[in-house]
Parts: sequence; C-alpha cells; structure tokens
Amino acid sequence: MSTYKDGKETPNLIRLSRISDFSSKERDYAMRAVCFHGRRGIGGEALFLSAARIFAGAANQAGFSAQVRTPGFPSPPGSPDRAVVKISREQLSDLAIPAEYDIEIVCDPLLAVVPPMGDALKPGGVLVLNTQSAIHGLDIRIAAVEVDTIASKHATAPEAAHLGATLAAWDVIEGGISAQNIIEAYREITVEDMREAEKEALGEASSMTKRALGAE
Repeated sequence: MSTYKDGKETPNLIRLSRISDFSSKERDYAMRAVCFHGRRGIGGEALFLSAARIFAGAANQAGFSAQVRTPGFPSPPGSPDRAVVKISREQLSDLAIPAEYDIEIVCDPLLAVVPPMGDALKPGGVLVLNTQSAIHGLDIRIAAVEVDTIASKHATAPEAAHLGATLAAWDVIEGGISAQNIIEAYREITVEDMREAEKEALGEASSMTKRALGAE
C-alpha cells in the first residue's frame, strides 16, 4: 500500500505521481495515454481524478501496466486541471507525462471548447465531450454525449457514466478492458461495490458513446 498526502492509503495497483515536466519527447505509440480534464473539487476528490484512478485500476485488472500522472502543483479548488493515465502492454517505468494523448475525456461541459481541447490528440485520437454540442474535426473523432445527464437519469454519482464513456473510447482505440474490470477496480479503489444503477449508467454511457463514434 502507498499513502497520499492526505494520509489515505491506496492499493499498489495505482501509482500516482505529481511531476511538473510534461515531456514533449515521449511519443511512444505503443504506450496509450488517456487524459481526463475537469475541475478540482472543493472538500473532496475531483471527478476527473477519481475516474482516472479507477480507469487505471481497470487497465491493471485487465493485465496492462498503468500509471496515473498529474501536474506537479494541483490547481486551486474549482480551477481546470487534468490527470493522465498511461497504459501499456509492457511494464511502464518512465515517469514522464506524455504531451500527446490517444483519448481526451472532458468531464466538465464548460471546458468543452474545441480547440484547445483536442489539440494534443494523436492522429486518429478520440475526444469525448460531456455535452450535446456537435463538433466535427478532420483528424480526430469526437463523441458529444451528455454524460452527466445519463448519471442523473440513473440517480447516481457521475463517475460510473464517465467511466462508461471512457471505456467506449478505449474500445475504439485499443480494446482489452471490460466493464467487469471497471467494476472490480471501482470496488478496490472506493472500497464499495458498484450499485446496479451505476452499472446501468456505465453501460448506457458506453453504448451512447460508441454510437456517437460510429462504433456500434
């Protein structure tokens, strides 16, 4: 077990580092990068960071090597921030934060501005926006899905729905992570079982995102 600054312990399957250098040299396309954009929470963990930790845990559950990286100094509460999940089929040892991503998940609808969102995607990358606004890019695939609305429909916290949207984007890019992996990682990281309503939100968000990407 490792310990965060707030004194809470977290399973070894997630390795969280705060380093300020977003390396522009790391362009290994065998290593996938998923960037979660959101805002720092007030009095609790931010949605984007919670989703990043759980998705990294799901990747580890599926047999990948995964790391979570955040900027060296977290933004003040309410300010935009990000967390990057590095995922590889080989053991990850480089602690650098990639400058380009395969997937960007914009958790806060107010941040869903294109560009700058999508500017750091690799060619063929996927951008998931938590909004219904239809935006089309030439070199990237965009899914505009009201993820928070799905969570509200099922009367759940938004993490499960955002994880469903991320899973759909991952299936388009790489595959190999299942909904069950997410459910197991959710249990290990939150120390709670995912409720049936949350599983339904996860499934619906995944299906709607795949449809938006033309993958269903």
